[in-house]
Amino acid sequence: MNSTERIWTYNTTLKVHYTCQNDMMYNITEDYVIFNRSYYENMTYSEMMNGTFDSKLKGQMIVGPIGGPIQTIETLQYATDNQSCGVFQVQNALGSGNTFYELRFKNKTGTPDMPCLTYFNGLGLPGYLIFFNNCSYIFPPNREINSQEEENVDNGPPRFDFDE
Repeated sequence: MNSTERIWTYNTTLKVHYTCQNDMMYNITEDYVIFNRSYYENMTYSEMMNGTFDSKLKGQMIVGPIGGPIQTIETLQYATDNQSCGVFQVQNALGSGNTFYELRFKNKTGTPDMPCLTYFNGLGLPGYLIFFNNCSYIFPPNREINSQEEENVDNGPPRFDFDE
């Protein structure tokens, strides 16, 4: 799902306490992508991330904060022909903790296409909806982080709780 537009996470099989998770790509090459991963949990959190593509496994990306340790391995399991949405397997990079799945879609579509929903639901795992209509108001298109919000940049709590 190579895109310069915002990519929303619609549904996840990981029980989380946040909503409105989204990725905004800034620099995409054949080898890596720099993106901002944001979510809402009583306030907005954002962190610049680096995703390194695996040259041997198409659709796989090793992800971690810029200058920080690798956190997850994210593998595209399914995508529609027009690449408007996809289902990703997300694993803890250290090999421990939960493996979970996320249904993601491109901003311009508004919601994921039915084939993505069908694939995600076909996994047979409980899903948790984390995208709601108000997400586009919390994270408007092409929103820049201003100095007031920089205090809310996530340097503290981990994005995922792999111990649940």
